[in-house]
Amino acid sequence: MLDLFKLHKNSDKRFSLILAKPKNKKDIPSKLWKKTEKAKVNRFRKEYVPFYLIDWKNIEIDKLVVNNTCGRPINFIPYITEDFSKILGALCADGHITTKSKADYIIQLADYDKDAVYAYQRWIRNTFGTEYKVKKDYTSNCWRININNKIIGRYLVEVIGFPTGKKSDTIRVPRVIMQSNPEIQKEFITGVLTFDGAVNINGNIEFLTRSKQLYLGMIGILKKTGMNVRYKKVTDKNGFWRFHICRSNRTYGKWLHFFEKGTEKWEKVKENIEGFKKTPNSEEDVLMTFEKVFPSKNRNIVSFSNFYECIKNLGNCSIRDVAENLNIDKSTTNKYRKVLKDCNIISEKSVGGREYRIEIIFNKNINEWKIPERS
Repeated sequence: MLDLFKLHKNSDKRFSLILAKPKNKKDIPSKLWKKTEKAKVNRFRKEYVPFYLIDWKNIEIDKLVVNNTCGRPINFIPYITEDFSKILGALCADGHITTKSKADYIIQLADYDKDAVYAYQRWIRNTFGTEYKVKKDYTSNCWRININNKIIGRYLVEVIGFPTGKKSDTIRVPRVIMQSNPEIQKEFITGVLTFDGAVNINGNIEFLTRSKQLYLGMIGILKKTGMNVRYKKVTDKNGFWRFHICRSNRTYGKWLHFFEKGTEKWEKVKENIEGFKKTPNSEEDVLMTFEKVFPSKNRNIVSFSNFYECIKNLGNCSIRDVAENLNIDKSTTNKYRKVLKDCNIISEKSVGGREYRIEIIFNKNINEWKIPERS
């Protein structure tokens, strides 16, 4: 059970008091109703009493609300639930809590994956019984949710111990998660990896962070769940703690359960396990899919559509031919070739002789091609 005494502060004045609504009004003694009548805003007079006066461990509470006319009621949460655990993981990954404003707390989360942010919105709704809008941030081209709620902020900061302000170097797995059962711990990992994990084009799953405490905490949880993780005990040259799971790892299929279903990274892992399944309707369908699924984030980087057009125009060719045509290194072609092979658009064979090389063979039969369904 969470230490919910921390929801109340002695500095709380009348209009900032946290009020509680019992599930059964008869559980509250009549003397307490009369005692608190003057303290409450009229709107809540018949349903709510100050939270700090209630024996909440022995009385079932339905809702909590701040004692003002703008207060938004939220669910009373005495325990960490699976969705609450995912929320904590998401905030450890991409969240930020600030108190530098007139509001008590502003809880922010942003990500490029729209489906991931909508999943976070769903976790908030399932946990606290209230919904906040997902908005597009056109400046950073990402999706964002801002939560301005004193009670949710107190749950996170005062009860859970989530830090405010900059946290990238110091964030850690919350103690309440480390003390929870394995299923709750697994959902925390799901929250973190859904937002801060990466599924590379080669299929490898990767996680990196600047926080040693978060890194070691996650490794510990993953080991307890029986997951095989390759990790280093030192940072990389950029100061990040990093672990990765190769696509060839025998436990790779189990990692699908560590990403929220329906999000971009979940779809990528699923494709790596099952392969691409959609037969394209036309070449235009292929190019549109490449643009949506493998977008170029830098104009100076060759797009998948450009690479495809080059292979098509060259026909059967060597890796050197492609690299010279696109003015890129031969090693840079690896990620493009991997995807086109998975799509059955190209195949490769080794050619011997004096100069050993790999020949790329373009498959002209579009009916044999397979592309991602998540376009």
